[in-house]
Amino acid sequence: MATEQFFIKFQQLSAVIANDIIIIAIAIIWRYLMNITAEKVKKSAIKLFAKLGFEGVSVRDICSDAGVSANALHYHYKSKKNLYQKIIDSFSDKFDVTLAQILKFDCQSSEEYFLRLNIFTETMMQLFIENSNLLKIIYAELSQVFPNSSKNFPSSMLIVAKHITDFIDYGQKQGWVWNEIEPAMVSGLLMDRLANHVQYDEAIAKLFNITIKDKQYRDYWIKKNLEVICYGIFNKGGNL
Repeated sequence: MATEQFFIKFQQLSAVIANDIIIIAIAIIWRYLMNITAEKVKKSAIKLFAKLGFEGVSVRDICSDAGVSANALHYHYKSKKNLYQKIIDSFSDKFDVTLAQILKFDCQSSEEYFLRLNIFTETMMQLFIENSNLLKIIYAELSQVFPNSSKNFPSSMLIVAKHITDFIDYGQKQGWVWNEIEPAMVSGLLMDRLANHVQYDEAIAKLFNITIKDKQYRDYWIKKNLEVICYGIFNKGGNL
């Protein structure tokens, strides 16, 4: 009798556990599908915003391109403007991580300092290439003085420039960088060179049959641009 009761309770417990496992599995699958949907909406929005601008794209356009209903966009992002802001924020987040990992003020020599600057430039270039549509959105937003993004956007973008500026300033204090150089100017020059070349890569490819996506050319481009930025164009001893 006791054995029979044990098996009955065991079967009941097994049924409860199996039911819980099914519920958990369904929840995991549901979350996975929701994440896929959210990412599809975001990718379509980035592509369309880069091509047509914020005002030129509707919720219907985004959902049609992503193959989802308008309810999906509102469920994940509430509104077109909120989706746009999340896209802007994701751009800044990518660079915050990169800056924190590379531009550290603990270089042991000028060679290591230049190496970190080179690695940073390579990493930034790769991020720009991988997020070229996102880059177009950012520059469109900058050119129009942030009409569609939050007030936090300018400050978050300035963090990137400030990190580079501080790294150049650090090099000056170590005696590795010419003191007469203005760090903020170097920061702006470097960022502009990187962003502009990625933005106009298609045109450059058509005109000169070269592309920044080719690693060999990219490495050469980075090396030569850093040489100009770090060493200038005059022979040693030359004066302006």
